[in-house]
Amino acid sequence: MKRIFALVLGLGLLAGCGAAARGEPETTTASHTKWPEPIPALAPTNSDGRERFPCVASLPEDDIYLYWIRGSRNRGRMVLFQEDQETVFDDWGYEKYNYPKLAYSDFDGDGKKEIAVITIVGSGTGILLTDLHILKVEKKYVPNVTEISYEEFTFTNEEAASIIDNKLSCKQGTQPGTLELTLDGKRHLITLDKGETWREDGGVSVEPHIEFMFEGEGIHINAGVSTFVEEVPWNTYIADITANATFDGKEFHITNIDFEPTQERKHERYTR
Repeated sequence: MKRIFALVLGLGLLAGCGAAARGEPETTTASHTKWPEPIPALAPTNSDGRERFPCVASLPEDDIYLYWIRGSRNRGRMVLFQEDQETVFDDWGYEKYNYPKLAYSDFDGDGKKEIAVITIVGSGTGILLTDLHILKVEKKYVPNVTEISYEEFTFTNEEAASIIDNKLSCKQGTQPGTLELTLDGKRHLITLDKGETWREDGGVSVEPHIEFMFEGEGIHINAGVSTFVEEVPWNTYIADITANATFDGKEFHITNIDFEPTQERKHERYTR
């Protein structure tokens, strides 16, 4: 749905679019960047009124819009519009058919809402690989203008995967064609499909691939676990991991880690 509003300084028109924790939570120090002021107006429409840049996510009720500006493959430039102000973010991941996700909520419990953005950094394995960005919003009110600045905290796919991977270990089960997988101190028995033989040599790989998702007022994590077997030349999907991601204003945490063997979809995500 189209909406039109005057940009600050009169620089143009915008057409927009519309469980209990297991043990102590792991944490990672959030990387963050200050974005102190907006970029010049980008004229998101052509002279005939068509959108020059695609609107890839929006929260119209909160007057928040995210546009994809330029880039190659999965990286590029996005511009965030909030209350008639625009701010550029470089190197945010995006795929043509997998749009970023937006949320606006008090994620750190300080009484102020933060903007959260889930960006896409790849999906070659069949599971979306995503990064999580949380923007702490600072508003300064001056006559006739609201100046907005952001402090960005980023929880990358690699950082979240590393935390979960450090809680994950695997060894040969006592029965042929089985694995004993330990996650967060709890043991799980995996039965390999068709009695496949687990590779215990240097080629073994048990690694989660992270997908962040908004769920209610929180942030949910899906992770796929894979390993190698002798009979298949590629990594074999063996299980799901689910968890929650939380933010305390400075650091991200992973809590409520759970495990689910998924034999019926064992090859689906890693053989496309």
